[in-house]
Amino acid sequence: TLTHRSFRVGFLRPLSRRLVTLDPRSIDSKPSTTDATIFNENFDDFLKQQYQPEREEFTYQLDNEWCRPPELPPINYENCNKEDVFNKIPIFGGLTNALKFLLLSAISSLEDGEKCFFIDERQSHFPNHFFETLFEPIGLNEKSDMVRRATTHPRHPHTLHWYAVWNDLEKRRVENSVNNIDALNYENVEGHDLKRNMLKRIWRPLPEIRHKSCEKLEEYVQDEDYIAISMREGDKETEGFIFATAQQYIDKITEVASEHFGDQVPLIFAATDTCDPVKRLRRLKPEWRIVSECDRIDQQGFLLRDHFKWTGGELRQHYEKFFIELFAMAGAKVWIGVSYTNVSWWVYFMRKKTEVKSFYIIDTMGGGTKSIPQMW
Repeated sequence: TLTHRSFRVGFLRPLSRRLVTLDPRSIDSKPSTTDATIFNENFDDFLKQQYQPEREEFTYQLDNEWCRPPELPPINYENCNKEDVFNKIPIFGGLTNALKFLLLSAISSLEDGEKCFFIDERQSHFPNHFFETLFEPIGLNEKSDMVRRATTHPRHPHTLHWYAVWNDLEKRRVENSVNNIDALNYENVEGHDLKRNMLKRIWRPLPEIRHKSCEKLEEYVQDEDYIAISMREGDKETEGFIFATAQQYIDKITEVASEHFGDQVPLIFAATDTCDPVKRLRRLKPEWRIVSECDRIDQQGFLLRDHFKWTGGELRQHYEKFFIELFAMAGAKVWIGVSYTNVSWWVYFMRKKTEVKSFYIIDTMGGGTKSIPQMW
């Protein structure tokens, strides 16, 4: 019997979802079964049928859903239980880290009696009200009367910390977990399907952000099929990670070209926080066509604390570059990257399903990558 928020990873009958074998984010191929009765694969069809997306002002040669207005409606955050204690969601860490926990916390709030929630940016590394300069509203407005009354009420808001939605695998919505969100009429939704859906409903870059990103991306890739590679270094060295080498990227690109591009290495879009690895790759493979925002902005490493030193112009330049890279990685035919950055997690759920594997993680620690996407 399926119970509310049932968690069945590990003791469900073997991978029972038909679409598991169609998941481009999968690192290893998975066995196919004929039993697809557990998961509701059409849980959001009614939303797509009823919702009228905003008018498309710009068109691009890109085959990239992130360069079109969202096909799913935003969450109506005011339609929440105003009599209950509100959830306060702190912004923690870098942008994709913060967004990851914001996404999981929003899902948890909606599931848990349709709780009202708002974002608390006061302790973040970002300027005040930074999110509202980039995205459509997420949660209730912190300055609204509704939130003000809730924060002065004897029942103060509950702070929903990141570990509450990450350490608990049920709240993390790992692969093959079963989820029911009564507030959204979502029944028996697989965990990764839920996160992909909710990401599109909660994280909605403003139209001008979308246009600037897609306009620039189009200059790089036009209408070509391409590989996107993510090369994260910067402050990750202080966390004890072993970086992927240029040779590891070369080997994986060559492997992928054989599987997806008829042995011809296609155009490569390199996304990175520091331009040194792109330069190393180009030196080793001068015959490859590699495009990168590094040709426009020669960024040398990224430290989270740099936010406090940057001017407003430097901050805008950094995130303009970052959004171009996110959209590029989401729309690539194949993605190659590493597991030691939250960028990979976020891109994982931005990407579409396809009939063949198209998301590849380079093993830098020697321990294999089999369980990485399943536990995301």
